[in-house]
Amino acid sequence: MIWSAAWLPLSVWAAPGVSVTDTALTFTEGGGAMVIDAALTATGPAGITAAAVQIVSGYTAPEDVLGGGDTAAVDTVWNAGPGQLVLVPAAPATTVTEAEMQAALRTVTYKNTNIYDPSAAARTVRFAVYESGTTDPATDNATVNLTTVNDAPQNTVVPAIVFNGPPTDPPNLQLTSAGTWDDDETATGNLTLTYQWQRSNDGTTYANLTGQTGATYELDLATDINKYFRCRVTARDDNATPLSTTASSNALRPLPDLDGDGLP
Repeated sequence: MIWSAAWLPLSVWAAPGVSVTDTALTFTEGGGAMVIDAALTATGPAGITAAAVQIVSGYTAPEDVLGGGDTAAVDTVWNAGPGQLVLVPAAPATTVTEAEMQAALRTVTYKNTNIYDPSAAARTVRFAVYESGTTDPATDNATVNLTTVNDAPQNTVVPAIVFNGPPTDPPNLQLTSAGTWDDDETATGNLTLTYQWQRSNDGTTYANLTGQTGATYELDLATDINKYFRCRVTARDDNATPLSTTASSNALRPLPDLDGDGLP
């Protein structure tokens, strides 16, 4: 019998397809994984052998991560190098139905793991579907926009204190460094540092020293001998929540009489 193409079922000639909705996903810094498109459609009447979801523009490794997609019928593999999530039929199957792959693709998620200063570039995410018997996939693109937030400054190197004894008069404790701070607003000049010196009898419980808010604390030898000190440095920008860290000194011991006059 000779078959004419006119008599073949239309599904034999139908190419694979994938179509995403027009609504871009908006991901906010610090958020959890979000489904990219819960309403996309995927077709492949002859059976689907694989699908791939890849960030083809704006990809920033390792902070960008695609996930989800695992179902009873579909397994996934995340390849961080190219930023690609591959979806394949769960063994031992070699194809899945278009409904099964569509259901899996609708659960694919995007997450940015940089909770402090992620790249704000828009991401283009390409969905590709491979049908049995074809080598060229059907593709369509979705957009993920990323909204950053103003975080509190982060301390990366703690402040440092030195003791300046005789001949410095009066002797003092001095911050030689306020530490290093990583601030996502540094370029705007909004980062400010404030200081508060504190004293302790045991090195555990500290109390603020009234009015001592500069980078140097002048010691009172009548009250400060055998005490512990620290300076609390607080960094602020436009964020409502500042971040503080401390630099601590050892206990201040009685100073030696260097010149023999009976005084330190």
